[in-house]
Amino acid sequence: MSVDCNIPTPCINPLVFLIKEVFGKVSDGVSISVSLDTVLDAGISITSSSNFCCPDCDSKNGFYFLGTAYRFNDLIEINGLGNTLPYGVPEATPFNKNLKYRCCVNYQLPMEIRGDYFNQFKPTESQIEDNIIYDKTPTCCSNDFVSSIQELVKLTGADDTVIQNGLVEASTFGGKSGLGIMLNFLKTISPALSKLELSAFFILLFQRGIVVKCDGCDMTIMTTNQYYSYLTGFYNRS
Repeated sequence: MSVDCNIPTPCINPLVFLIKEVFGKVSDGVSISVSLDTVLDAGISITSSSNFCCPDCDSKNGFYFLGTAYRFNDLIEINGLGNTLPYGVPEATPFNKNLKYRCCVNYQLPMEIRGDYFNQFKPTESQIEDNIIYDKTPTCCSNDFVSSIQELVKLTGADDTVIQNGLVEASTFGGKSGLGIMLNFLKTISPALSKLELSAFFILLFQRGIVVKCDGCDMTIMTTNQYYSYLTGFYNRS
């Protein structure tokens, strides 16, 4: 939903805000990974969030996502943006081949799951038999995603371990990769996190999958699983 919230420049990036929330809970007895898990479990919903940057893609079905390919596939399925009906919609509802994720998407995928990623945007055999032909594959983002992946591997020193289940980033912030924004902020923190700490942080973050959604002037940061509840609340509103 596009609403004039008088967002200032520069605005607060929600991914940077998430990291600050995580570090606010770190202590001698609480590691950064445990703190991240706690913050993700709670989720963050801020009303009248006029100071926060929204993802560049702010259409009704738009959202920012960062996580594994499997988590992204879940989001496409429950939104009906691929070859399934949206979550909670009666099975008798006619399939809308024009309903798709209209934001850009970047990914780095192992070959063994590449097919699963693309197949979700293509018609099923039964749809082809019913002459329902379409291609909902999103376009790629022209940004610093590839260099951000390279920087992630460099900072974690984990080769491809951090992204062994594939990594998908959907939408951007100001035309830039959210992953890159997070990495640049993390490099300013003193004392610097160890490679082991950074690796554990991002492995957990990607496995949970994070979604940033602006609805009017409200912003929500949530995990992929929490998105189910978000959708239920969204669809049940009068």
